[in-house]
Formats: sequence, structure tokens, C-alpha cells
Amino acid sequence: MKSPEKRKPPRADAARNRERLLDATSALVAEKAGELSLAAVAERAGVGIGTLYRHFPNRDALLAGLYRNEVARLKAEADILARELPPLEALTTWLEHYAALMAVKYGFADAMKSALNSDAEVFSQSRVQAAGALSSLLEAAAEAGAVRRGIDPEDVLMAVAATISASLNREDSAARGKRLLGLIVDGLRFQEG
Repeated sequence: MKSPEKRKPPRADAARNRERLLDATSALVAEKAGELSLAAVAERAGVGIGTLYRHFPNRDALLAGLYRNEVARLKAEADILARELPPLEALTTWLEHYAALMAVKYGFADAMKSALNSDAEVFSQSRVQAAGALSSLLEAAAEAGAVRRGIDPEDVLMAVAATISASLNREDSAARGKRLLGLIVDGLRFQEG
């Protein structure tokens, strides 16, 4: 009986190209430069279009890859923030970065919806990763007495996502989103009697 084939890790240059493509996609999405063009992504990354297609066969795969990558960064960031900042500040900073990811997701709602629907596993795994990262920050903040205990991280993620969704396409969307996020954090701190 043959043993299952082990996947080889990507070559260093291939891994760098993939990262450059994701960084270029992130930058173009953040600039909200209209329709996301794969040719523009390849050009911004400094690679040929064939290289892009080797990593991401279509736009949906590219956007799903971007979302997966950004959530992985958020997960890693939670550990860094927890080591470097006081618990409430770490929690608040992480929530601000999560809100920024939601703004990107909602800013390209149709494209992201298509991408995430074509790979539903990306969304479900990403939600679990984000909830896990947030859970550790909430626990540390509760241990420090900065927020109340027993907060469901999924509830907080939903509240932040809804806040960002509701404040999109407004003249004051960035300022309003920041104020609303402050209200969410204040709500986490509320202690009964």
C-alpha cells in the first residue's frame, strides 16, 4: 500500500510571488480603484499574468486567497498585540483592524460574495480563526478586569461587521465607524451592579 503523497512546500520564489500578488491585491482593493483587474494586480506585483494564474486561476480564487491571508494576519496579530499592549488596548486595536478588513470585504461586496460563495470553506475557516483570536484577547481583557466575562467572540465579530456594513458609503463612514466601534468596546466594558 502506497503512503499518501506529501505536498512539497512551495519554492521560495513561488511563495514570494504569491505574497506579492496578495499584497498587490490588498493595495488595489484598499484604493477602491473600480473593478479589480487581474492584469492590474499582476502589474502592481511585478509579475507576469501567467504567474498570477498559476497561483490564482480566477478572480474569485484571488479574492478568497486575499481574505484567507488577511484573516491569518489578524490571527497572528492577536498574539503580537497581546504581548506588546495592555489587554484592553490590544483588544481595541485588533477590533479596529478587523473592522478595516470588514470594510474591504463590504467595499467589494459583490466580488467578495462571489469569491466566498465559490469557496465557502474559506469563510467558515476564517470565521473560526477570527473568533479564536478574538477569544484570547477577550479572555485576557476579562482577566485584567477591563471587560466583563462571558462575552461570545462571534457576537462581537457580528456587531463589528454590522457596524461597518451600516456605515459604508457615507461621507463620514470612517469617522462614524470609529465612533461605533468605540460604542461596541464600551459595551464590552459594562459591568452589572
